[in-house]
Amino acid sequence: MRFDFRGAGSSGGEFGGGIAEATDTEAAIDHLATSTGLPVWLVGWSFGADVSLQVVDPRVAGWVCIAAPLRTVSTDLMLAADDPRPIHLMVAEHDQFTTPEQIAESSAGWVNTRTQVIPGTDHFLAGRLGAVALATTAILESG
Repeated sequence: MRFDFRGAGSSGGEFGGGIAEATDTEAAIDHLATSTGLPVWLVGWSFGADVSLQVVDPRVAGWVCIAAPLRTVSTDLMLAADDPRPIHLMVAEHDQFTTPEQIAESSAGWVNTRTQVIPGTDHFLAGRLGAVALATTAILESG
C-alpha cells in the first residue's frame, strides 16, 4: 500500500512535523492487517522512513528505511531502534542530507539493524532505483 501523509499531495489534513504522521502509518497498518492477512512491513523513503521508525505496532514484521535522514524527528522517538524485529537501512553513498557515516553513528546502538550503502548515487537515488527495488524485494521475500 502506498499513501501520502497528511497535507501532502491530495491528502487532507495538515503537516504534523513528522510526529502526527505516525498516526497515518498506524491507519495504514490497521487497513492492511485487517484486509490482507499478509505480513506488514513498513517501507519508507526519506521523511517516510523516519516516520516509520516511530511506529512499533505488533503487526509490523520489520522496517526498510531508504535514504532515512534520521533527523526528521528526534531519534528518541524512533522506537523501532530498540525493537528486536529487523530494520534495514539503505543509505545512498553520496546522500546530501545524511552520510553513511552519520547513519552508522546514529544507529550504532540499535537492535537488529543492518545498513546497506547504495553505491554511486545521492539521496534521490538517480540511476539506482532498480537496484533499490530489487534489494527491498529481496528483504521482504526473505522475511
